[in-house]
Amino acid sequence: MGYETRVYLGDFSKPTSYIENIAQINLCKIGYENHLSDYIGSLPFLDDNVRFYGEDGNSPIREDAYGERLRIENDPKKILELMIRENKKETYRRFSMAIALLESFLKEFGNQSEYPVLLFFGY
Repeated sequence: MGYETRVYLGDFSKPTSYIENIAQINLCKIGYENHLSDYIGSLPFLDDNVRFYGEDGNSPIREDAYGERLRIENDPKKILELMIRENKKETYRRFSMAIALLESFLKEFGNQSEYPVLLFFGY
């Protein structure tokens, strides 16, 4: 994972192996010495058969700015819980926005989406 981190919130359709980009948030420098960073680093890489495209809808994104494959979280609630925990220890303004976005995402897509997922992009 890169020095700075962007999170894509997506709606994954298994039948088409496609992740629709719903939203994204730039977390910038979340640090290396916390539970969230460790957890993100342990996530599986995005499968080669899954398609995900950038903002233009045409450019496939397979790896981050450092050449590392994107990492995927299939249970966004885990990331939300870790962000809330880290933000209670030390408030980080980007976590506050990310928490609100993740809560909204899970409320709107958690029950309607086939699979709400998060993708992590280092830059």
